[in-house]
Amino acid sequence: MSHTPGPWRVHTNEQDEWKTFIVAPADGTATICEVVREDDARIIARAPMLLMSLKRLVADINEEMWSVLKCWCYQLTATERPCSICNLAAAKALIAEIEGAA
Repeated sequence: MSHTPGPWRVHTNEQDEWKTFIVAPADGTATICEVVREDDARIIARAPMLLMSLKRLVADINEEMWSVLKCWCYQLTATERPCSICNLAAAKALIAEIEGAA
């Protein structure tokens, strides 16, 4: 799966009845989306960098390191965060979903 390559930028559109925020490639060749909240536009604009960073992080993790660790999530209460193994599995699943492999 391919997406419009980053970097993406946020532009303010004040020409319409409401102020909106447009996410577009830095070269301005297209519009990715238009939203009414600036914080939504900022996170959408960072999506390509977030995906690239997540993929690098997952790739940098040595599988041998993970093989010696044990999942302890069964011991968690509802307010505790998952173990690193489950977080890695969730990251891999998210990458696959984004790339259309899930």
